[in-house]
This record gives sequence, C-alpha cells and structure tokens, in this order.
Amino acid sequence: MANSPATQLPTVPYKRAPKRKATSTTASVVDEEILKTLQKSQNDDAMRAKSLIPSLQKLRHLETLEFRVEVQSLLISYLRRQDEEQARGSANS
Repeated sequence: MANSPATQLPTVPYKRAPKRKATSTTASVVDEEILKTLQKSQNDDAMRAKSLIPSLQKLRHLETLEFRVEVQSLLISYLRRQDEEQARGSANS
C-alpha cells in the first residue's frame, strides 16, 4: 500500500534561488576603470584608422600599397625617436 498512487506525494518543481551579484571590492572597481580606459584608447585608435577607409578605397591597388609603406615608414621614424628619447632619459638617470 505504500506504493499506491493515493499515498504518493505530489512533486514540486525545484526552483533555484536567483544568483547574487558579486560584491565588488575596491581593487576590482579600479581594475574595471583601468580596463575601460584602455578599451577607450584602443577604440579611439581603431576609429581613427577606420576613418581612412573611404579615402583608401578610392585609391588604386598600387597607390594603396605605397600609402601603407609611407605610413609604416612614418611609424618607424616616430618609434625610433621615442626610443632615442628613452635612451637619453635613462642615460641621464
């Protein structure tokens, strides 16, 4: 009689408690702000580069290649200048 349908208890659907949000510590808040700042900087650089696309699409293939070479040369000169300035700064320290 213990197994008869009249003695079985009805099943109640299991409902999970909602997940609690993690409390943020001061360190994680600072980390989040740093991450936001870095992402904004990267987004600004990406947007600046993307703004050139319409003009680049008007160039012929060879002109596009020449443009790339000139931009890379310009970047190299800026990076070399930065390296030289850092070397002078660390030599003076």
